[in-house]
Amino acid sequence: MIIAVTESNNVYALNATSGTVIWQRDLGTLAPAGSPCPGNIIPVGITGTPVVDLASRSLFFDSMVSGNPNKHFMYSLNVDTGGTNAGWPVDVNATTSYNGIPFISTLQEQRGSLALVNGIVYVAYSGFVGDCGKFHGWVVGVDINNPVNVGAWATTAISGGIWGHGGVASDGTNMFIVTGNTFNTGVTGWSGEAIIRLQAEPVFNGPPVACELLGASKLAIAR
Repeated sequence: MIIAVTESNNVYALNATSGTVIWQRDLGTLAPAGSPCPGNIIPVGITGTPVVDLASRSLFFDSMVSGNPNKHFMYSLNVDTGGTNAGWPVDVNATTSYNGIPFISTLQEQRGSLALVNGIVYVAYSGFVGDCGKFHGWVVGVDINNPVNVGAWATTAISGGIWGHGGVASDGTNMFIVTGNTFNTGVTGWSGEAIIRLQAEPVFNGPPVACELLGASKLAIAR
């Protein structure tokens, strides 16, 4: 089976040999863009590459859905039927904050691939085109067995989005992300322009370490 997702908020399960549609889901009205932020993906629905947990026969992805306001939702579907698993979708706006910073879907675009590490699905966020609004780089972790458990980490500086389509990388224990396009990093905002290692949930623990990479400008590497 091949799973394909689209910006029109459709999910397709296809026979890998014939291309025949096994099942298809329409997840609701796609967002025209971030609103009030413009986007270079118009309309915007499902952008980041999903991840599958074969043990539970579950598919996980982020979808932006039109509403008042437009919102990001984390979905889990049964890969055999396309049905929504119990307890999902997760409203990212309603469940996510970090150190007093609220998650605001209308300022955050989701581009990177999702990662599944030890029972937690991780999704990374950046901003819309033009660095619109006071967005942050976010990593949100949802317990796949109990989706009411939502953890999050965000850049302390304004912006510092996680832009790469590779999304969240992992060594099987820790998560690694790279941030960019950061404003006013300052002493407390080092988490922009950085390579960052996060522990499960996701949690950051430890001071930043400055290093010089191949003669380039200094980066903050969190460990």
